[in-house]
Amino acid sequence: MLGDMFLSFTGNRGVLIENYRSIVLYTDTALKLQGKNGRLAIEGTCLTIRYYDKEQLFLSGLIRSAVFEPL
Repeated sequence: MLGDMFLSFTGNRGVLIENYRSIVLYTDTALKLQGKNGRLAIEGTCLTIRYYDKEQLFLSGLIRSAVFEPL
């Protein structure tokens, strides 16, 4: 879908997120991203943003859940 975030998981230890708009919240246990059509909430432990730019973000750590929150 046009404007939706695209996620590519590497098991439960990493995720590449494309097409996000902004970082809303970032801690070592949670990440919230704003997208065009809603928010993405990721929870886990030892979460670390390895890299990000205006189009993609790579998060590593032990990922326990990823939930889309529609607008």
